Amino acid sequence: SYMEDLIRELDPNRPFFEFLTDLLDGWVAYFAEHPRERALHAAATLEVDTDARISVRSVLHRHYLDVLRPLVRDAHARGDLRADSDTGALMSLLLLIFPHLALAPS
Repeated sequence: SYMEDLIRELDPNRPFFEFLTDLLDGWVAYFAEHPRERALHAAATLEVDTDARISVRSVLHRHYLDVLRPLVRDAHARGDLRADSDTGALMSLLLLIFPHLALAPS
């Protein structure tokens, strides 16, 4: 997918917050350049039916976690994050930020 390709292109082994900034910029740029994907993402994440929204978001969040968790784990192991940092809280923040930034170009 686009995100995995972008991650490889940006080199996730460099300092984490430099990498994350570029990844978030690329994420916003992708949705700015792909209005259909942005509309689909909006429909999925803003679904009014609670059961449908929960079902769709759980699939999206699982994918985000599968992609982002190794990046955060590796950054922590490299020392880019403090030893006592709460990586679970960071993952929660990223799960909040990524879907919102996908809609930012609207």
